[in-house]
Amino acid sequence: MAQSSAADPPATLTEQRVAAIWIDVLETGGAGVNAGFLALGGDSVHAMRILARLNQTFGLDLSLRDLMNLPTIRQQAAFIDRILSP
Repeated sequence: MAQSSAADPPATLTEQRVAAIWIDVLETGGAGVNAGFLALGGDSVHAMRILARLNQTFGLDLSLRDLMNLPTIRQQAAFIDRILSP
């Protein structure tokens, strides 16, 4: 089994879309899917901006608590995929 690292690139379309939002909001050149939000310099303002973009992009109503309980791109993408799965 392959090990994952914080620098792993997005593997799914949802991970790619979430990563693009993070990169834009956090103004980082890139973000591995397992890197933590706070480790990438995220703060409360960034969290609110990411939350708004996720909700707009995916047509969801995620809460700040959801975002903070899922501190990586991979975790957020998996959660979004579960919500959107039929």
